[in-house]
Amino acid sequence: MSVLVSVIIPVHNGEKYLRQCLDSVAGQTLQKIEIICVNDGSTDSSIDILNDYAARDCRFKIISQEASNAGHARNMGLDQTSGEYLSFLDADDWFELDMLETMMNCAKEHDADVVFCKAATYDQKTGMHSSSSFSLKSRLVPKNEVFSCRSIREDAFQFCRTAAWDKLYKASFIKTEGLRFQEQPRMNDCFFSTMANVRARRMIVCDKFFVHYRVNSGTSITSISPDIAYPCTLNTFKKLQQSMTVEELDFFGKSWKNFVIKNVTCEIQTFTENIAYKYYCMLRECDFGIDLMRDCEAYNSFLFCLYKKYLRRDWTEETFKSAFVEYRKEFSNQKKWPKWKKSLNGLIPLIRSHSFASLWLQLRGLF
Repeated sequence: MSVLVSVIIPVHNGEKYLRQCLDSVAGQTLQKIEIICVNDGSTDSSIDILNDYAARDCRFKIISQEASNAGHARNMGLDQTSGEYLSFLDADDWFELDMLETMMNCAKEHDADVVFCKAATYDQKTGMHSSSSFSLKSRLVPKNEVFSCRSIREDAFQFCRTAAWDKLYKASFIKTEGLRFQEQPRMNDCFFSTMANVRARRMIVCDKFFVHYRVNSGTSITSISPDIAYPCTLNTFKKLQQSMTVEELDFFGKSWKNFVIKNVTCEIQTFTENIAYKYYCMLRECDFGIDLMRDCEAYNSFLFCLYKKYLRRDWTEETFKSAFVEYRKEFSNQKKWPKWKKSLNGLIPLIRSHSFASLWLQLRGLF
């Protein structure tokens, strides 16, 4: 049987939701698939469940490794693929049954390197599905048209979530670009998916909700201790910067810098003071081009001002921790403001710098 789509599923102690995940793939309307499950050192009954499915369905391939991380598991699975297209799924999430067939047909029809779909969150505590997509900002991409990041240069890093599970990839494209997942505790798919977006020449959106992303389950890698996870985001940004060409960094400069600012300013406020200082010191060693950023390039002037005020200064540990308390207060307070007040607050530095073009864009965004 020629394999049309290879589905890679990393599994680490996923017994609670694993059968729902596997059923959603085994039951796909597209039959010519292979399902590569990588058991990442599970200590529960996950391997027994995987072996049970493999015994009943020859499309399943089971790989076992010592406990590592989802990035390493995905790479192990990637090495075993034989399909024309690649799909990735986490062991606590699930697909709609017609997802792979619909997205593959879309990919073939448009000769796409990457096909995107929508994802809805499923709250394990409340049993509620979200009514809007949190993985794709449809307003930022052309509707029913092939596009590339170069055609949406100012939103190239903002239009979708940096995950792999809501996308279908042409295998030959991924192989040609030599893309791999970062092998780190969290944010291990950001580099893979972001570089694929940057390098893809033909991308298209399949405007349907196909992925169910489980939240509040206690099984997500995002729940890993900050003591272990805090370097991951900055390591990802460093790898992205090193992998992009000078021309790419310049061409996507505004989007890239805003991508860094938003992630850094939002993430650091979740840390304790001690971890935040370690994160800050690591950030000071990096050069993401933010120091050269102008006010008129900022999407969110409030976050840009916070970044300049607190994160690009030479604090001592004592002065940083003191300032960090104020930083968290400012960040927390602005989250409570209505949208119009946040925007007006962001206009102040633009007015001071006489960036009238950006002032107009900010005002336009209020309506």
